[in-house]
Amino acid sequence: MAQHNLHTNVLIQRLFNLKSDMSIKQEVQKINLSETAGYMTLKTTNTKNGKAAKSLTSTSLLSKEQEISNKLLQCLVCLNKPREMIFLPCGHINTCNDCAEAADCCPDCDSRILATVKTYNQ
Repeated sequence: MAQHNLHTNVLIQRLFNLKSDMSIKQEVQKINLSETAGYMTLKTTNTKNGKAAKSLTSTSLLSKEQEISNKLLQCLVCLNKPREMIFLPCGHINTCNDCAEAADCCPDCDSRILATVKTYNQ
């Protein structure tokens, strides 16, 4: 019984660590998006008078950054839904709920899945 409790405590600790890691990754992504918006690439265009005018291309940069971010967070199996399931004991977050239900092994490391935990993005 003590061995079971120890194993459960280890899994719970891993889950909390993964939740912290996931929050950190999300914060880094938010910071990267903010920095990209702050740096805004300037494009030079000619006007009627021959003077150079600068137009901001921040919206295209932000949309490209968001597109890349969305692709990185998509399910590795169906590529349609966001990743939301943690596989235990490996701790990888690679699939949506539907694809996780059909998986026996982690698509990232091929280890056997003993349990899954659903995550929620804020």
